[in-house]
Amino acid sequence: RRVHGDYYMGCTGAKDEPKKKEEKKSEEKEDATAEKGVTYSPQELGIDKEETEYKKKERPPEPMEDNAELEQMQGEHAAVDKTKGVIIPPTNPPPIDLKAPKVSFVPHYVYGYRGYDCRQNLFFSDEGKLIYHIAAVGIILDPESNTQQFFGGKVYNPKAVDQHIDDILCLGVSIDGKLAVSGEIGPKPSLFIWKTANGELVKKHTLTIKNPRGIKCCAFSAAGDYVAFVDKSDKFNIHVLSLSDGKIAWTEPTGGQEVYGIAWSKNKDEHLFATCGDKHITFWDVDTKKPHKGTGHGAQTFLSISFDDKAVSYTHLTLPTKAQVQISVVAVSLKKKK
Repeated sequence: RRVHGDYYMGCTGAKDEPKKKEEKKSEEKEDATAEKGVTYSPQELGIDKEETEYKKKERPPEPMEDNAELEQMQGEHAAVDKTKGVIIPPTNPPPIDLKAPKVSFVPHYVYGYRGYDCRQNLFFSDEGKLIYHIAAVGIILDPESNTQQFFGGKVYNPKAVDQHIDDILCLGVSIDGKLAVSGEIGPKPSLFIWKTANGELVKKHTLTIKNPRGIKCCAFSAAGDYVAFVDKSDKFNIHVLSLSDGKIAWTEPTGGQEVYGIAWSKNKDEHLFATCGDKHITFWDVDTKKPHKGTGHGAQTFLSISFDDKAVSYTHLTLPTKAQVQISVVAVSLKKKK
């Protein structure tokens, strides 16, 4: 193309053609000399000397075949080959024993508290110690000395009868503060009753119903003669365990709505308790074995529940904008028929 008396090349990349031709000639010349056994210097072959020196620097060093020479250079304990590691075997190793060691461990202090999916699981004992749980361990914490005692926490054993074998989901303490009850998750969950003074086991009960999935919540009666608990099955069954003979006195499905809390009336002359949860609250009478649905609450979800010694229940419910405490007197009407 001609513009104002000057000429310009019309194809791109034309300036690189001479360089490519020179590289090709150099490669052909190098191949020909290699076949004849003749060697030439890089300058004679048309190779840039600086480029050759750069490639030599970048080339990794050849591995040394003589390990003894490398050990002499780097010391007796140097790594000979990276693929073989850097650990030197002992001179007189003991014989290999594949048996489990005859040792055990004792927990000294357990950190943490399970609260993200559990409710009403922190109590005081009769001695003023804190009772709570984390993982599969029941914890007895002395706040003055900051020392702990434990229920469980031993070496895991799936056949253990004196400790939980899976995570604890619920906890309850008797009114006198001397006993604790805890339930675990699992296909065949167990309920344990133990002393708050030292974690000593008192009683164990294992659920045998089909697919219970775990024990959701549990609580002692005011008189200490019953323990009520709810499983995690689709029906969220309520179970009442008699502590006098260790047998289930009553089982009843609560329905398909999830249960969040359970509590007994603190009136020792009555066997009244209540369960609450997703859009429901139900009052139960062990003597008559009849449930009574709470009324006047609407479609509210109750997160927790508690009683006083006059059989008045206190519930924590959720609202669209805020949470509040609501007082229910339905439990009183069950006995007095008002």
